[in-house]
Amino acid sequence: MSMAPDDDAQHAEKGLRLVGVDAARGVALLGMMTVHVFRVAYPDSTAPDWMSQLVLGRSAAMFAVLAGVGLSLLTGGDQPAAHAHVAAHRRGITARAGVIGAVGLSLGMTGSELEIILVQYAVMFLLALPFITMRLNRLITWAASWTVLAPVMALSCHSLLVSMSGGMGLTTEPNWLSLLTPLALLSDLLLTGAYPVLQWFSYVLFGLVLGRVRLRSLRVEVLLVGVGTLMFLGSRLASSILLGPAGGRAALRDAAGSYPPDYPEVLDGFDGAAWWWLAVDEPHLGTTPALVDSMGTAAIILGVCLLVGRGRPRVLLPLAGAGAMTLTLYSAHIAVMALITPTNPSYDIVGLFWWQAGVAAVVGVAFRLARQRGPLEMLAYRAGNAARSMGVTTPPRPGRD
Repeated sequence: MSMAPDDDAQHAEKGLRLVGVDAARGVALLGMMTVHVFRVAYPDSTAPDWMSQLVLGRSAAMFAVLAGVGLSLLTGGDQPAAHAHVAAHRRGITARAGVIGAVGLSLGMTGSELEIILVQYAVMFLLALPFITMRLNRLITWAASWTVLAPVMALSCHSLLVSMSGGMGLTTEPNWLSLLTPLALLSDLLLTGAYPVLQWFSYVLFGLVLGRVRLRSLRVEVLLVGVGTLMFLGSRLASSILLGPAGGRAALRDAAGSYPPDYPEVLDGFDGAAWWWLAVDEPHLGTTPALVDSMGTAAIILGVCLLVGRGRPRVLLPLAGAGAMTLTLYSAHIAVMALITPTNPSYDIVGLFWWQAGVAAVVGVAFRLARQRGPLEMLAYRAGNAARSMGVTTPPRPGRD
C-alpha cells in the first residue's frame, strides 16, 4: 500500500532499496490482517486482549508513518531533491495518490464492514506535497507542532460540526457514491471517520522526518529503536500521570458516566472535562499521547527491521516481499474479507488468518525474486511516471534545426 518506495524508480532500479523498510511494511500488513480477520475492533470480538493492545490502531499508523518514509526516500532521502525536480516529483505523487484513492473508493463499493484506509492515505499524500522540499530541522518542527495542535483542533472542530448540524460524516466506507455528498465525505475524511486525516497526517510528517535521516547508518538504526522506545514509554507515562494523579480519569468518568468516553461531541456538554480527553492514550483516538505511542512503535519496528536487514536480509524476505506490494495484497485481503464475512460470519479465524498471511508471503516472495512490481503497484508506477514526464521536452539533436 505504500506508494513511494515501490514506485521509486531511481532507488529500485539501482538496487538501493532498503529491505528493512519493506519488511516493516510487511509487519504492518500482517497487523492490519490481524485486526480484520480476528475482528479486533468489534465489540463482540473474542480476540485476546494482548492482541488488541499490540495491533489495534498501530498497524494502520505504521502504514502512514512508512508512507512518509517512502515519500522522503522518493524525493532524495537525507538530501532533498533539487528544485528542478520538485515539480516532477509532485506530479508523480499526485498521480499515484489518484490511483490509490480510486482503488480505495472502489473497495468501498464492496460493502465491506472493514475500515479501509486507502482514500485517507491518498489525501495525506496530497497534503504532503508542500513538505517534500523541507530539510530535517523544519520537518521536525512541523511534525512536533502538528502532533500537539491537531488533536486540539480536531476536538474543537468535531464539536462545532455536531453542534451546528447534528453530526456529519458517512454511514459507509468512502466509495464512488460518496462523491455525491462532498461535505459529508470531507467531514468523514478529515474529522469523523476511522482515520481522521487532520490528526493522522502527524504520522506522515513523522515518517518524512525518519526518511530524511541516513537510514543506512547503523547509529541511526539503533537510535530509531532507542528513541522509539522513549516515545512509546513517555507517551504512556504522560497519559497515566494526567489521567491518574492529575485527575483526568475521574473528571471524564464523572462527566461522561463511563471511561474511556466516546468522542466528546460538544465541549460544553462535559463542563470543561472534555479537554482531559486529549490525555487519553487509546487506539484510534488521535490524541497526542496516542499519536506519539504509535509513532514510537513504528520507529521501533522500523529500526529492528533495518538492523536485521543489515545482517540477515534473507530472514526478512517473506515480510519484505509482501511489504513491497502492499497495495495489491491489502486490496486483495479487503476483497476476500468482503466475500467471506457476509456468507460465513463464523469462519475459522485462525485458519483464515494463516491462509491469507501465507498467500501474501508466497506471492510477495515470488514477485520479489522475479523483480516485478505487484499489479496495482505497476499501475501506480506507470501513472506516476506519465505524470512526471508531462511538460518534459526532448532537446533537439546536434546538427538539427
